[in-house]
Amino acid sequence: MDVPDDPTTHERFRASEGHMTVTLGQILRSYFSPLRNFGLSLLAFFVLVGCLIAGNWQFDRGMDRRSENATIEKNLELPAVDFIDAVSWPENRRLWRQFIIEGNFQPEHEILMRNRYHNEQYGFGVATLFRLADGRQVWIDRGWVKAGASATTPPEVVAVPQGPISLTVRYRNDALDAKIRGSFFATGSGGEQLAKWNEEALVASEPFYFDLIGGDFTPDIATNPPTVSDGPHIAYAIQWWFFGLLALLGRFLIAREERKRS
Repeated sequence: MDVPDDPTTHERFRASEGHMTVTLGQILRSYFSPLRNFGLSLLAFFVLVGCLIAGNWQFDRGMDRRSENATIEKNLELPAVDFIDAVSWPENRRLWRQFIIEGNFQPEHEILMRNRYHNEQYGFGVATLFRLADGRQVWIDRGWVKAGASATTPPEVVAVPQGPISLTVRYRNDALDAKIRGSFFATGSGGEQLAKWNEEALVASEPFYFDLIGGDFTPDIATNPPTVSDGPHIAYAIQWWFFGLLALLGRFLIAREERKRS
């Protein structure tokens, strides 16, 4: 005679099996969950620190840019002085300041700079080497000239005067020009334009140059002073700081969801 199965026995076995499964899952979660939480928290921390460093770097660059712009705007309004009196001046006092220099042009060292525009018209910039009265050599940006009738026709460039002359010029710094042009990683240690000029003309010049304004020789179309701006650095700084806050917020939301599930 068959003995019927005891339903109570099967139910107890299934309940015991289910209890063992839940317990194993809890053990696994209790082991791996702290490691996962630690890893997420560590990742959020490093993202936050990186964003803060990048944001502060951009903010400092923005403050430096504002300070340089204030110096430029102030110096542009000052009257011209003899450059000999400015030999011992710090660089920020010279930037974009007008000076009076004496010496003579060296027309055998003259460079045409491509892709210069005036009133949306294509042309060239003209730079000619100038020997100061004390023997130093500097480049002088003589302004803009119209391009020739064809690509093979050279532009008409007015010849420079011979012999000693006196000029009114504006001081230029090649590294600062890179910042004003918007070079992202420009740090103030540039000099690429002057290096190209010197290499092309096979000469060695001072680490600065001048824009010709007037005096004994006046350019037809002088190079305009810069249009200064604070640039995008402050906006970049705010973006980096915002990304750091997003990393913290994301970590908080993940932790809250895990609490709800537990």
